[in-house]
Amino acid sequence: MGLINLVNDKPVHLVLAKDRVRSVKRGHPWIFPEVLRELPKAPAGSLALLKTADGEILAKGFYDPASKLAFRSLALQRDGKLDEQLVVGRLERAAQLREALFGPKYEETNGFRLINGEGDGLPGLVVDVYDYAAVMKLDGAGAESFYNTEALAAWLMARLPHLRTVFLKYRSSGGNQESGSGSGSGSDGEGSSGSPAGTAATAAAAAIRSGPSKAVGRDRGSRDSGAAGASAPKRATTSAALSATKGATGAAGAEEGGGGRGRLLAGEAPVAGVPVRFKENGVVFQADIVQGQKTGFFLDQRDNRSFVGRLARHKRVLNVFGYTGGFSVYAGVGGASHVTTVDVGRAALQYATANWQLNGLDPNRHEAAAVDAFEFLELAAKAREKWDVVIIDPPSFAASKAAVEKATASYTRLFAAAAAVTSPYGSLSLASCSSHIDSGGFMEICEEALGRSRRQSYVLRAAGQPADHPFPAAASELRYLKFTTYLSHGGVMALVEVQHACRGESTWC
Repeated sequence: MGLINLVNDKPVHLVLAKDRVRSVKRGHPWIFPEVLRELPKAPAGSLALLKTADGEILAKGFYDPASKLAFRSLALQRDGKLDEQLVVGRLERAAQLREALFGPKYEETNGFRLINGEGDGLPGLVVDVYDYAAVMKLDGAGAESFYNTEALAAWLMARLPHLRTVFLKYRSSGGNQESGSGSGSGSDGEGSSGSPAGTAATAAAAAIRSGPSKAVGRDRGSRDSGAAGASAPKRATTSAALSATKGATGAAGAEEGGGGRGRLLAGEAPVAGVPVRFKENGVVFQADIVQGQKTGFFLDQRDNRSFVGRLARHKRVLNVFGYTGGFSVYAGVGGASHVTTVDVGRAALQYATANWQLNGLDPNRHEAAAVDAFEFLELAAKAREKWDVVIIDPPSFAASKAAVEKATASYTRLFAAAAAVTSPYGSLSLASCSSHIDSGGFMEICEEALGRSRRQSYVLRAAGQPADHPFPAAASELRYLKFTTYLSHGGVMALVEVQHACRGESTWC
């Protein structure tokens, strides 16, 4: 069987009702239902031809009449046939790019995105690699029907011989953005939001009052649907540590290779609650590829985590919406004097502590607070608490265009609160993973928030997703991740420390 499924005998012919010719020819991969003359009846994933009203064939791709993305383009007319050879060529180019970025032996970084959907010319298909395990996700019913997952898994096992597992992660019901929904995850970003029942204020106050030697939830913090494993190096200990929060789900994962969250495509079945270890820039993490959010970890913040780690030397660091502690661990490895990780998910904080310990870091330099982010920042401001390095990496507040206005208000309030607890000589990193807020809009939000906090600041670095998360030049909305680091007025630290952190990344430096 081939890499794509032929679910229809003849291609569906889709005719544009509105002029989108220039956009399509420039390489934008999406056509929405309202710009088509009609929506023919056909199964999701049907091979389709996109045509002008004059009958000119513009592009070839797959069709889903029930989706907001009715047509997804894989090939323009000039690219030739949409067939096995084209798909294999796209897969191979994606693999070669990652070899150039991280290979050939993947010694320093073996956790990365191998295939990034539209950015690699394979719309709706995502594959993340965690050392020996590959996790596949398909975006929507069209992609699920169009791609032959078993054949793709066989190609992956052959192309990357070190792989022992290929696992298909089922999509959630919460939409099709790469970035998370407001109640769940951050971008592929790190954070989760919302208030835990009961003791948010108590936990926040305890975290703020406690010194570096006392950690809130250090031994018992955890995260709902977390992405990393437990504290001890041995997998058996990991499974035991997570059993209190995951209960019988782990057993289901062991029996079915997915526990209802996915299914095994090739190789060894993963077990829920038993994490896969991997490396980013030499920093060790572990991901629960069965129960973790997205594919198990948020790989798109890798470069930004590394940058923050270089800023953290001898500093007190606050990581809000910290999830499994990615920014926290990088800060610890970078020499931070103390790190506080805030996340509403108790299971996540257990994993954050695990990742901290996995890198041999002093547990007395890390504390975890299972508390609502807004409440924590409010109490910290009242206590006049300050941190030298602050990271705010929230989930997407704008799951749709209709939510942008409300999301803007929430981001502004959050960022202003974060600025209020940043030292006058500190750095503040602000992030958004919403594709519905572009870079310009995000910068305006940040400027308004900093203005409200009466802080004069300087942009040290404006960044986004890394090179293993490419996007089409014609679809700037797929540049979803925004990550900007500010230095407070008078807060350039010592110039030598800024240069150490930048290493040529910023023109300001």
